[in-house]
Amino acid sequence: MKSYYSDKPHVVVSNLDLMKSYYSDKPHVVVSILDLMKSYYSDKPHVVIIGEPSQKEMVEMAETEKKRVENQQKELKEEGLKQKGEQLQNATEQNEKEAPESMLTNVAVPDVSKINFHSLKTSCNYTKSDKIDKFPLSEIPCKFQLDDIKTNFVEVNALLDSTDLSEDDRYYLPLFCEVIFESPILRNGELIDHEEVIKQLEADTISFSGQVGVGGSKFLCGTYPQMVQVELKFEEDKYLKGIQWLKDILFHTQFTAERLKIVAQKMANSIASLKRSGFKVVRTVFLDLTYTKGCNITATSLVRQEKFLKKLQTQLDENSEKVLKIMERIRDSLTSDLRIHLSLQVDSVSKVSSALEEPWKAFVPKEKLSTTTIDKVKG
Repeated sequence: MKSYYSDKPHVVVSNLDLMKSYYSDKPHVVVSILDLMKSYYSDKPHVVIIGEPSQKEMVEMAETEKKRVENQQKELKEEGLKQKGEQLQNATEQNEKEAPESMLTNVAVPDVSKINFHSLKTSCNYTKSDKIDKFPLSEIPCKFQLDDIKTNFVEVNALLDSTDLSEDDRYYLPLFCEVIFESPILRNGELIDHEEVIKQLEADTISFSGQVGVGGSKFLCGTYPQMVQVELKFEEDKYLKGIQWLKDILFHTQFTAERLKIVAQKMANSIASLKRSGFKVVRTVFLDLTYTKGCNITATSLVRQEKFLKKLQTQLDENSEKVLKIMERIRDSLTSDLRIHLSLQVDSVSKVSSALEEPWKAFVPKEKLSTTTIDKVKG
């Protein structure tokens, strides 16, 4: 074992410099680290902000505090100061008291065996799984998973695969997730304007959202970032309406230049407040350095989206038809391989609709059946 003892200071320093000792016989490691530092730090464009302490500000703050204390002393006088001192002392003593053991020992420890867990039964139409008699899935034309769970609500998630989108089209995904809930809808030949859509959607659902990745946010991908998630939650008696809303949002939304521009403007304006969060900025930079340019994670970052959304507003003024065609192309690609995940209490919802699977059989428009139809699992 190496001895770190010596009566010579420079020997002690040398012995304790473990990093230097480690890399002394590994010059390739040093070169590799230096190359990385040059590539990602020293040779990259950067901004340095130098903050210098202000002596003038220090004097002014000290003077302000001194005057505040003097005014407080004059206002309270000797008796008041004595009273405040006693209050502070009592508060300090109370704050420093340790909690009695009885506070913990009096808490009853529950019996783990008596914990009631939610029962969950899962069925799907693309792998062999248990069947739920009241909700057969065999004739539903897209990949479908059903979770039968004790709940008073219905939650449906449409998962749309963005794998086939081009790098340029991926930048439109955050806008797509926002605008599908704020655009006119063509239902049974009747055009419903965006204001009525928003009003009815809020009345018929508990919540609705769209994001890139499962559980993502406006400018941050969730897990499985290649997927676009459209989620609706509604009460059991709104089962049929909820399904119709999801169908309308995915297939019948009418993109317009006006709505795209307004939503893009709102999204761009919201970025300023996000950039004031140091954590969010650092996270954005970290993800941008970690992942390949043009993937969903980098394309949806707030820094890239800020530039993209501003440019898009100009494009909508100059050539809105081109942008509208891009949005339609993205919608067609995303809905070509549809996956649905539905969570509800089958016995309870079956009282609202006797044939729970019926609205799903006609969920996918006929013109898209050729791309979404799946091979049924035998057995």
